[in-house]
Amino acid sequence: FPSHDKLLNKTEFIVTDLPFYGNATIEVDFVGSGDVGVGSLVFGNPYRLGDINYGTSYKLLAGGVEDDSATMKLIDYRFTILNNQGGSTYRKLASVIGAPAVYFATENVDNGAMVLGFYLDSNISIDTPSYCPVSLSVKEVN
Repeated sequence: FPSHDKLLNKTEFIVTDLPFYGNATIEVDFVGSGDVGVGSLVFGNPYRLGDINYGTSYKLLAGGVEDDSATMKLIDYRFTILNNQGGSTYRKLASVIGAPAVYFATENVDNGAMVLGFYLDSNISIDTPSYCPVSLSVKEVN
């Protein structure tokens, strides 16, 4: 688990290298002076979709006419899969429709490419005999 120094003043972080134990108990303690708290704590099994590419982007969308204070993050991931992974990638993406999940490009969440969100759309393009470029759009949970 990251050391205390690495978590100081972090607004979000992800840990993917916890050992797997069937009957594990995970305890989380928040200690400090002043305000210490958590907005969301999400546990789950990571699923690797592919190799992240340049071109992944995110944007901040402003609220509607009635509520200018509402915002939403929208991330467009670009990644590559092997040609023979198209069907399994399609099925995995289909399985998360309607369910919130944590999406991230790398464990370096300071690059902004992490979101707790919902699948919006995707495109798997069979462009070469070996690799397929994939786009995946995710909208933040509000």
